[in-house]
Amino acid sequence: MKKEYLILLFIGMALSGCYSLHKNFIIHEHPILENSRYELEIDGVYFVGSNEEKCPSNYFFFYKNGLVYVSRFTGKQEVLDFWSNPNHYIDNLNRNYFQMFKPRDMWGSYKIRNDSIFIQYFYDNGSNQVGLMNRNSIDLSGIITSSHSFTIDVRICTWCDKFYGTNSRHSGDTSYFSPSSVYKFEKSDFKVDSSLAWFSKRSWYTKNLHESRR
Repeated sequence: MKKEYLILLFIGMALSGCYSLHKNFIIHEHPILENSRYELEIDGVYFVGSNEEKCPSNYFFFYKNGLVYVSRFTGKQEVLDFWSNPNHYIDNLNRNYFQMFKPRDMWGSYKIRNDSIFIQYFYDNGSNQVGLMNRNSIDLSGIITSSHSFTIDVRICTWCDKFYGTNSRHSGDTSYFSPSSVYKFEKSDFKVDSSLAWFSKRSWYTKNLHESRR
C-alpha cells in the first residue's frame, strides 16, 4: 500500500510539473530585528544604485511582516530608467507588469541582525525548469548602512550549478559582489501585494513563523 502511495505521489508531481524545496528556508523562524539600531523603510522600494555593474536584483520591496519581494530584473537599462524618473518608472511597473502578472514567486523573508541584513527568497525556474523542481531558495547577505540604504555582498545558491551548469549566469554556490551592490530607498505609493506570496499559507511556513512576523 505504501509503495502504491509513493508511486501515485510521484505521478501527481510529474503531472503537476513541479515541486518546491524549502528545507533551507529558515529565516521566517527568527525575529525580524536582532540587536539592530536600524529598521528598513516599508513605504517604498529599495533600488540598486545607477553605477552598479553587477547586482543580484534591481530592487526589493520590504514588508512589516518580514516578507520581501525580490525583482527578477537585473538589466542596466532598467536601473538607468528608474533613477532618471523614479515615480514614472514605478507607475509603469505597476501598470505594465504587476497589473498583468500577479507575482506569486520571487518572495522570501528577511532579518536584520546587528548591522547585517539577511534575505532568503525563492527563485522560480520558470521556462528553465529542469526535472521536476520549480522553486528553491537563494540566500543574500550584506550590511545595513542606514534605514535608507544597505549593501548586498554575498549570494549563495547551493543548487544552481546542478540545474544550470557552471557556464550560466546562475553558476557557483557562492558569488561575491565587489564592489558591493548598494541599494537606496525611494518612497512610493505602490507596493506589490504581499498576500500573493505562494508560501504564505503553507503549513510548513505558518507553523514555525516567529511571533514578530505574525
